[in-house]
Amino acid sequence: MQMILLNILEKSNQLHHLKSKPVKNVAIICITCFVLFAQTHSVMAQITHCQHLWLDPISLYAAPGETISISLYYDVTSNDNTLLGFGFRMFFNSTLLSFQKANAFFNMFKAPVIQEDDEDLDNDPTTDQYILIAWFEWNGRWPGERLPCFMGNIDFLIDPEAPTDVTTLNVNITATHPGYQGCLHSSKIYIKPKQ
Repeated sequence: MQMILLNILEKSNQLHHLKSKPVKNVAIICITCFVLFAQTHSVMAQITHCQHLWLDPISLYAAPGETISISLYYDVTSNDNTLLGFGFRMFFNSTLLSFQKANAFFNMFKAPVIQEDDEDLDNDPTTDQYILIAWFEWNGRWPGERLPCFMGNIDFLIDPEAPTDVTTLNVNITATHPGYQGCLHSSKIYIKPKQ
């Protein structure tokens, strides 16, 4: 690459005043650094936008036997509501929480599916199941709603025999629009018996 750059510069008479070898080497190093920077910047520019999914509330207190509702909201840094879709897993501890239902979701690729987390996909040994949720729109019109938008609720039942404990709803990405990355936020549930 250095020889190519040197030839280009010499052909364009940019180095006619650079007589010494050290000066030429400095020029080549500078140009090489510039090319590497441009290549890195080009790669980073391909993934500059983020599809955000956040849970609300980010933390809550609940008693054994209580049903809680977690709301999901979506936004994207490009403000483009005509993407192909989005997919994620929500992990939970099934000894403390039981999935009840998911409602108000729109343009679903398929209904939410409960899976065993046998491979510890969220790197959290305290979670053992996850809800798989995905949206897909062939025509690239997803979500087609004003952003940020409400995606729906997921309801859990706190085990009636649950002890005082803290459990986390972890989230990880399964699919994003090409060139986008997923930005996710978890939620903590503090279980405390009523007094």
